[in-house]
Amino acid sequence: MQDDFYLNLLGWGSCGLTVGEGSDIVLYSSDSICESEPPVVRSRIRHGERITSVTCSDQVTFIGDCSGTVTMYDQQVGQPIVRQGKQHCARIGVMDLHNTLLATGSRDGSCKVFDVRMKLTRPLFTTKHRQEVCGLKWSPNGICLASGGNDNCLSVYDIRMTCSGQSNQATHGTILHVENAHQAAIKALGWLSNSVLVSGGGTSCKRLKGWHIDSHDTYDNQYDTNRTLFTQDTGSQVCAIITNPEMRPGWVMTTHGFSDNEVCGWRVNTRLHDHVSYPGDASDQKNLNHKVTQMWRMANQHQSRVLYAANRGEWVATGSGDGTIRVWRAFEEEPKRMNRRQWESRMMLTML
Repeated sequence: MQDDFYLNLLGWGSCGLTVGEGSDIVLYSSDSICESEPPVVRSRIRHGERITSVTCSDQVTFIGDCSGTVTMYDQQVGQPIVRQGKQHCARIGVMDLHNTLLATGSRDGSCKVFDVRMKLTRPLFTTKHRQEVCGLKWSPNGICLASGGNDNCLSVYDIRMTCSGQSNQATHGTILHVENAHQAAIKALGWLSNSVLVSGGGTSCKRLKGWHIDSHDTYDNQYDTNRTLFTQDTGSQVCAIITNPEMRPGWVMTTHGFSDNEVCGWRVNTRLHDHVSYPGDASDQKNLNHKVTQMWRMANQHQSRVLYAANRGEWVATGSGDGTIRVWRAFEEEPKRMNRRQWESRMMLTML
């Protein structure tokens, strides 16, 4: 796998773990990975163009490439289903899927939403960052779409407003827009619930931030910076955030780059969304910071930046520019009869 912060090369569907390796699509069997057996390659497909992003539904793998094109592949037979012209003018570095809605983000700065039941040449919604779109993540209920960019900007859109035409051209259904939300590119995004978003900043920032999101709010730029619920310094570039609100509410898994290439687990007070901090309220901000607890930290599990992550159920796969993939049982309930060291050693299952 390439060592490129702006790509996303892992996806996990019902048929297995999909990895973008150069211009090849490699599908590993989930059964072999999750049973700690030698990994079994179910299929290897030559895509043609260099792969820059991967996301999966249960039966379909979506591939974004350096030409700005999305191609859909059937996971069972390993054949392309549809390839309908270009969706962007430059590489598609990030995608996220919720039911039939596919969000794509590109180096051309645009973010688009398509209904995969229709032609992928006609987006339902388009908006732009000033620089490359690095992160995209749907809320669990599919109402809100969060986007992060290389312009250090974080935005959240109410898809009901954007696709129905209720929003005006200036706001595009925006319910949150924060300039310089982090002091670096925002690639890592995850939802703790439908009202709490977590974002992570790159090398110059190294922080996690929690945001209160209310889809009933109208866009008000004066209020946006007041929605910060917590800020947590991680000490390293934040590359990916994985959450699983259904299995482990309040738990966050993060992967990191410079300087320790670590994988970390955090527990966040899930009632944080009941309180919104305000600028200047230093004592309150201090209290909120203590509501984020690091539960475990594993450094140097990869020999390079841990840039990629994908999950399915309790399982999480992490990938690195050193070419390795590790699989973790990250959202398993902590066994009560195991101490912390035993539990951590149990989490990491295998390496591909």
